[in-house]
Amino acid sequence: MMKLFALPTVFLSLLVLFLALPNQALGFPNYSGVISDDARIIEPNDEAIMGLRLLDYEGLTNLRFLVHTTNDLGTQKIEDYGRELLAHWHMNGDKDPATILLILSPSAGKVRWQLNPAAKPIFPVEQQDRILKEVMLQYFSKADFSWHQRLVSAL
Repeated sequence: MMKLFALPTVFLSLLVLFLALPNQALGFPNYSGVISDDARIIEPNDEAIMGLRLLDYEGLTNLRFLVHTTNDLGTQKIEDYGRELLAHWHMNGDKDPATILLILSPSAGKVRWQLNPAAKPIFPVEQQDRILKEVMLQYFSKADFSWHQRLVSAL
């Protein structure tokens, strides 16, 4: 009789594990600071300088600006990846501070802004597009990652 009760428990445990796997399967990094360079496209010295500039920007504006690079979007669209990454970092709620995440995936040739709800009214689409066109895409398309030196001044 006890074996009949064990089967649903095992099934339920496997179901919970399966539902938890998508974030684990993609290997979302834990939040470790304003720059998460998993694709390793930013030189360490440049990363340190840009990180300090982004922290200064946050101090002046109360707008958290993050940069994440990755070579592995899994099977997801970059939009879904960005939304899930902010959720994984617990920064996607209505009550979270305004957060803008810039995602770059050199292997997929994709660049995307991901904003949490609080950042949407502060960082309008026109400004997002202007920065992408004037600062980012011309360098990104040539695999020239010096764009980050111009990014903070464009904000």
